[in-house]
Amino acid sequence: MTKDGGTLPDRSETDRPLVEFVIPGETLTFTSRNVTHRGLGGIDVSRFLAPTIKLAPPNPSATPLDPVNASCEQAYIDAVRRGISAVSAGEAKKLVLSRYQAYDADFDPVALFGALQPPFVDAFLVCYDDLVAVVPSPELLLSGSDRQIATNPLAGTRPRGGTPAEDARLRAELGENHKEIVEHVVSVNTVLSELEPICARDSLVVSRFMDVAQFQRVQHLSSTIRASLAAGYNVLDALWALFPAVTVTGLPKSDAIKLIERLEDGPRYLYGGVMGWLRGTGDCRFSLALRGLYRCGRRSFLQAGAGILAESVPEAELLETTYKLSAMKDALASAVLPTRTPEGGNMKPYSLGITK
Repeated sequence: MTKDGGTLPDRSETDRPLVEFVIPGETLTFTSRNVTHRGLGGIDVSRFLAPTIKLAPPNPSATPLDPVNASCEQAYIDAVRRGISAVSAGEAKKLVLSRYQAYDADFDPVALFGALQPPFVDAFLVCYDDLVAVVPSPELLLSGSDRQIATNPLAGTRPRGGTPAEDARLRAELGENHKEIVEHVVSVNTVLSELEPICARDSLVVSRFMDVAQFQRVQHLSSTIRASLAAGYNVLDALWALFPAVTVTGLPKSDAIKLIERLEDGPRYLYGGVMGWLRGTGDCRFSLALRGLYRCGRRSFLQAGAGILAESVPEAELLETTYKLSAMKDALASAVLPTRTPEGGNMKPYSLGITK
């Protein structure tokens, strides 16, 4: 816990650590085709998988929620202007600035998780002590299997269209916009330079370049990078090389992080971190904690950012964060419980990761 304003986005305090590793006794992994159970306790989990409990569906006509605390929109625009000036002055080449919204709203995390709308790369539900995280992540930071690794940086954004024709127009606009292309290319180049020292010679390739990945409310330029680890390196070396991700910080990372600390109005907490798993075999999968809802104690947080270059338009970057916040904000509104659960109620800690 910090003593100078706390560690949550609204500067309230929490004693949660910065990093947590959990060794689960039992693990369930859900895919679109099956459920895999791993454990050493000899527990029969089949009865828990039977469809005996029906959750009430989210209410699509729910009244929109108003945040109890949030980054001021004008303050965010001003921060982006200062960020543009800093980039133009050479303090960084790219900067990702975020803003948050905080809510005092009770919700059923399992129902909210079940209502998540694909596509997403990975979806995580974590309820542990006073922490709840519901994260439909759009971005794979690292996957590893048999010393083969992959990462999928996303940078460059447009909203989804209301019709197929408008969707296609915005997708084409995304692929032709100079600012969005530059933002994506410098991010890909950064990832390549980070991985090159730990990868086998000539194994580092961009297998897909500047595709468009579409999600519920936004679409991004997307590239996939693959490589083989060099002798003497493992997936944790790759994780440390990539984290924190250039797509949520900027570059050079050290300079971008200093600017973020100066320009954002509070700590990021889980936003921009990673969630995932690691096996003793060296297999792993870690995705960025983006587009999620995080509850610590009674307060819940949404957060979203936008990439800032010298040619950025502050109002457009604000609008991008609004699109990114909207899907989970609407999902939260539809899953709010009618009465508040007493703080410190009878929820038992559990952790569930679902990979699609």
